[in-house]
Order: sequence, then C-alpha cells, then structure tokens
Amino acid sequence: MTQISTDDAGFSPLSEEEAVVTKTNFSSPSDDLSTQSSDQGIASGISFERETSKNMICVPAGETTNQRLRLPTDKVKQQAHSSIQRLVKLIPRKSLVVIDLSQRGITAMDAQVLHTALLCNPNLSTLKLGYNNLRDSGCVTIAPAIRSHPSLAIFDVGFNSIGDIGCEAISRSITGNNVLETLYLSGNAVGKGGALALANAIQLGCGLTCIHLTANKIGSSGMLILMKAIAIDEMNRQEMIWLREQRSRKGDVKSSMSLSKHKMLTPVSNCKRDVSISDESNLITIEGFGSRNDNSSIKKQTIRELFLGGTAMRAEGCISLSNMLLTNFSVRVLSLSDNGLTDRDLALLAQSLSRNKLVPLEVLQLSFNNLTCAGVESLMNAIWGSKTLREIRLDNNRIRDRGAQLAAVVLTSVPLQVLDLGFNLITTTGIKALMKTLAENVSLVSLTLSGNPLDTNTSKAVSYALAFNRSLKELFMDHCSVGYVAQRHIAAGIVSNRNVAMKVLTGFPLGAITVTLGFPSALEQWNNDQVLKFIRFMWEQNNRLEEGM
Repeated sequence: MTQISTDDAGFSPLSEEEAVVTKTNFSSPSDDLSTQSSDQGIASGISFERETSKNMICVPAGETTNQRLRLPTDKVKQQAHSSIQRLVKLIPRKSLVVIDLSQRGITAMDAQVLHTALLCNPNLSTLKLGYNNLRDSGCVTIAPAIRSHPSLAIFDVGFNSIGDIGCEAISRSITGNNVLETLYLSGNAVGKGGALALANAIQLGCGLTCIHLTANKIGSSGMLILMKAIAIDEMNRQEMIWLREQRSRKGDVKSSMSLSKHKMLTPVSNCKRDVSISDESNLITIEGFGSRNDNSSIKKQTIRELFLGGTAMRAEGCISLSNMLLTNFSVRVLSLSDNGLTDRDLALLAQSLSRNKLVPLEVLQLSFNNLTCAGVESLMNAIWGSKTLREIRLDNNRIRDRGAQLAAVVLTSVPLQVLDLGFNLITTTGIKALMKTLAENVSLVSLTLSGNPLDTNTSKAVSYALAFNRSLKELFMDHCSVGYVAQRHIAAGIVSNRNVAMKVLTGFPLGAITVTLGFPSALEQWNNDQVLKFIRFMWEQNNRLEEGM
C-alpha cells in the first residue's frame, strides 16, 4: 500500500507535546477529567482511504492544539470553515474511513455537511467531533444518519454542550444499531432525561459496548434508570444463552424458566429493584425480561466499559451500580472518579464484587473520591485472588499508610499492571511496604506515587525495589519533594539493575544525577527517557558479552 505523506499535502502532523491536551485510548480508555478527551494525541484532521492510498489532512505546521484552544473568535470561525470546505471536497469520493474534526470550532450550522458525509461514506468507521459547539440542534441533524450506517463504530461528541435533547436524538438513532460500539458523551450537559433515553436504547437493543458519560450530571435517579437497563439487558442475554444450551441438549425447550431464578442474587441493600420505570417516556416496561425472548440471534456482547466519573451519582447511584454488578458477567472497565464516594459506598461495591466472582473486571478507577483505608480494606478483600483485574486507580483520596500497606499485600495475590496511589498522604511506612513487595513483583508495569513526599529513608526503600524489580516500566513521582541525596539513591537503584525495564521516570531530572554516579557528562543534557534508554542499552550489551564468554 502506497502512502501519501502529509508533507505532500502542505501540512505536517503535530508533535506529541503539541498535540496532547488530554489523552484517550479507544481500546482502554481512562475517562476521568484528566484523561478523557476526544483528542487522542494525534493531529486533528480527516483520514480516508481511496483504493491503495491513505491520506491524512492535519492542522498547519507549527500550530499546536493549545494554540487552537485560545484562537480569537474570527480565527476559530475561519478554521471551522476551512475544515468543512475540505470535508465537502472529499465527500464525493465516498472513501472516508476516519473523520477527526476535534477542536475545530464546528457548530450546528455545519451539522448538515457531517450528516451528508455519513450518508455518502459507507466505510466510515470513526467520527470524532469532540470539543466543538454542536449543541442539541447539531446532534439532532447528525443523528439520523447514524441509524443505518453500516460501518460507524466510534462516535465522539464529547464536550459539545449537548443536553438531554441531543442525547435523546442519538439514543433513538443507535436503537437497533448493532454496529456502533463506542459512544463518547463526556463533558456535556446530559441529565436524567438523557440517561433515560440511553437506557431505552440499551434495553431495546443496540451494539454499544463502551459508554463515556464522565462529567454529565445524570444524578442518582439517572443512574438508577441506566443501571437497571444494563442489568436487564445482561440478564436477557444470559437467559437466551441458557435457553440455547438447553435446546442443544434436549432438542427443544419445554420450559422457559427465567435465568434470573437461578442466577439472581439478593441486592446489597434495601434499594427497590422492582421499581418500574415504564412510566417514563418511551421506555418499555423492564420488569422480568421484557419481550425479547427470541434467541435466534444472541447478542455476543453487551456493555463492557462504563465511564461514570463526575456524574453526581451519590450514595443512591452507587447502590444501583452495586446491584447491577451482582448479576453482571460482562463489565470490564469501571470508572467512578470524582463522585464523592465514601468508605460505605465502596464497601457496597466491594460486596457485589465479592459475591459475584464472575464479573470480569479489568480496570477500576476510583480517583478523586473520599476514600480512606477502611474502604480500601473492603475493596482489597473483595478482589483478593482476582485473575482479571489489571488496573486500580486510587489517587487523590486519603488512604494513607494503611491503605498503601493493603495495596502492597494485594499485589502478592492479584497480577496488577497499573497501580495509582498518588496524592494519598502516604509516608515512609506505606512506601516501604510497597517497595518491599515491588522488589519481587513480576506483573506491575506502572506505579504512581506522585504527591506523596519521599525523604532520604524512603528513597532507600525505593532504590532497593528498583535494583531488583524486572517488570516496572513507568514510575511517576511528581511533587514528591525528592531531595538531592534521595535522587542519588533512586538513580543508583535503577543503574544497578542489570534487568531494568524502566522507560518512564518523572519527578526529577535523571541525567545530571547519573553523571554524579560516574556516567558520561553528555547525559546531563539528556531527558529522562534518553537516559533510561542508555542504561537499558548498556546492560543489554553487557549481558550479551557475558553470555558470549
């Protein structure tokens, strides 16, 4: 396949530093306000395929994303007009596969062009419109083109001042659509009405596996509606799987006994699970399993990733979520950051995880809540021995030393790859417990200790762990007040590890410190990534020489 470079088109892609405002990973998104975004650290533009060629239209060379965010109104309008005009020229080719117009000043007036682009490009798989100003009217215009689109799998309208009306329009369009899998609605003004519309789409049937609702105030009532719809959808799916298995064994099912009679567990609280929401507009009755008992085509997937940070769910919403998890066998990513959750809320969540060991949870984000070591203890007991959990984020809470000690113990039982304990008032005692476990750990890839002070004694423990650990690739220590002596201890631990895997280290410049340990003076001008690469290269060469002897 030949590739047309961006230089040929008169544009050049942004550098990583320029392009990143916030990051999003479509395969494993991290959806709190510090990470959720429509911009993935790539240049905004339009990507399309035509026969054997692939073009990328990017922003003009030298113009950064941050500069675009501060452009005067006239410049924003001019930029939006330019982007839309380029799109208009490309639409007739009918070969677009990716459209990325994030942060381009797009308004509702441009929505008709986007509607046409969807209709005319059946191979379009990704439409990114984040950080614009489409509002409800823009969504109402675009949404009908989504309904029967054969390829659109990712639709991003995050941070577009969209309310319940726009969310309802999108929800109507995705109902019955089994192609669209990822929906970004973060940073909008979606409330209870929007949550109700999404719940309706989920229950009536859609292909969504990932929903981003971060920073939408859907509240506890909206959470109840949404969680109940997800629970019913999951139970319908499990019932149909059970019926199919019965038919395969007996040839014909004589009884349509509900799977819930076999699988349903008692709710974790007295929250009313039998509350009908059928009286809400356009939502079918959800007592029992509704009317979807045709198992001729069983859904292979249901909701797997839920990003619910900053949704004002409160304790009532957490109860609804916990009850949903009791009978769920699909959720893999759960983001609950910035919801004001307390130890009691986390205890309810932990109880559900403990009672339902079949939920395949891989990522749990609990940043920016009101959690202490008591809540962490409940969680760690619940996840003990988990074979699926890979990431836990507990940063910006108040877990202190006891919470860090509990996390250290769980590392011996759960093969975590990412652990974030930043800004948790952890002192020497907690850090030492973590480092003792880290020295022998073989799974952890990323550890965040930012915001927890590291004195000289603590740095010795860190140095010991880094001298023996073989798996850690990222260590974040920003705002840890690491002094000169502590820096030397940490650097010495890294350079003495012949099996070092470290690729990212933050908190202090590593180059100047390694020079004081006898390394070449040129390293003083290098950044940390370059220094770590040199250290790895040095040990790789040394190991090869020893093997050859």
